[in-house]
Amino acid sequence: MIPAQYGRIINIASMYGLVGNKIAGSAPYHAAKGGVVNLTRALAAEWGKYGITVNSICPGYFYTDLTRETLNSDFFQQNARTMIPMERYGEEGELDTATLFFASKASSYVTGTNLAVDGGYTCM
Repeated sequence: MIPAQYGRIINIASMYGLVGNKIAGSAPYHAAKGGVVNLTRALAAEWGKYGITVNSICPGYFYTDLTRETLNSDFFQQNARTMIPMERYGEEGELDTATLFFASKASSYVTGTNLAVDGGYTCM
């Protein structure tokens, strides 16, 4: 990318890279995703002069094969109603437009951004 003087890097972090919580003992996960958030900022600062943008997407709770059972538990269903302004979890395809935006010319002047796609969780 540096020799080409162009590139788009899109990292996947998490809303938990932006905020803490007291729901579960997940400090190692928060630390790892916080590292991705700040790696995104640091690389954007270092590589902007080469025409490379570096951004991250910070998903909230999304249904996947690995999360479905947990997210459907009574505890997490109540949490969604209380902590997520949209009162639901993300669905398949709802990360697509953020990815397309960061990959496209439309974001040519956007770098170092960590975009939460979380139904509003991080605004609370």
